[in-house]
Amino acid sequence: MKIFAGTYERFYTIGEFDDHAGVVETALLMHYRPDLVDLSLIGKPLAVPSSVAGGNDDFDAYCAPKGFGSGILPTPEIGMSIAKNIVENIGKEKSLILGAYQEKPGYKPPSMLDTEDIWHRFLKLAGRYLTITATRREAENGIFPIFPGWDELGE
Repeated sequence: MKIFAGTYERFYTIGEFDDHAGVVETALLMHYRPDLVDLSLIGKPLAVPSSVAGGNDDFDAYCAPKGFGSGILPTPEIGMSIAKNIVENIGKEKSLILGAYQEKPGYKPPSMLDTEDIWHRFLKLAGRYLTITATRREAENGIFPIFPGWDELGE
């Protein structure tokens, strides 16, 4: 089994990017909750349509990426290795972020009470440009509205 270094220096996975329910997520789940993973289901038909179970052009039923299981299979050992790497490096990531922070004179951070209002304003202005909020037709066709920029939205 070979674990590849990712394109990032801080955390690694077994590839540059891993799909939802791909090897990385599944390996982590196998490490933490092996009782929730059943690899014997790979490639087996479902009793419900794949459109209901999460399948589409990119994913098979059970939300697994197309071709899942044809390459590297997830294991609890891969999950443990990735988890250890994240734990070992999260402090370094925190230091990098805090080290890059530059205080702005006179800036007052929002309170916890302000946060909900900010989030709702953000979603109202920009929510339709997020791919996760795309309509099913937009997602299936790969056509998403293009974000016009904050100035155009009035912020």
